[in-house]
Amino acid sequence: AKYKEFGGSFIYPMEDNKVCIGFVAGLDYTDATFSVHDVLQQFKQHPFVKKILKGGKRVGWGAKTIPQGGYWSMPKRLSVPGMVIAGDNAGMVNVAELKGVHYAMHAGMYAAEAIVDALEKDQVDFSAYDEKVHNSIIEKDLYKTRNASQPFTRGFFFGGAMASTMTITQGHFPGGHWKN
Repeated sequence: AKYKEFGGSFIYPMEDNKVCIGFVAGLDYTDATFSVHDVLQQFKQHPFVKKILKGGKRVGWGAKTIPQGGYWSMPKRLSVPGMVIAGDNAGMVNVAELKGVHYAMHAGMYAAEAIVDALEKDQVDFSAYDEKVHNSIIEKDLYKTRNASQPFTRGFFFGGAMASTMTITQGHFPGGHWKN
């Protein structure tokens, strides 16, 4: 890796003396030699992580692709007659904080409410769902981190500094719409 890849690592403690570790990387990397698997192996060799894993055994592993999503990738309309779009399909992923499952759950509840209300009126207009999402914690959170990944196209250190500033100012700086 040449410090231009967007991503990070995590360690989640679990019950029964287990941990879940992982490495997340954006799929827009340009270094053809970059290997997420190799970076994960390097991460596991870090003294802090190695100490946590010492004596343990792998009980499972997996790899998942999630959309970077975020505020700028959400469709303007989240519903059309007879259909809604929610969760990571609608870009409801906060990459800066690796959050999205709870947004999908909230969106599902908002969708259910809008659909039931419409069907009780014998209608298929689910646009109330759009309004619920746009006025919810989903959109407010995603707006705060709307420019989280774009600065990393200028390098790891610049991106890290800008992302930290964005976090501290809750998205007020850097403002506007940064392009990749």
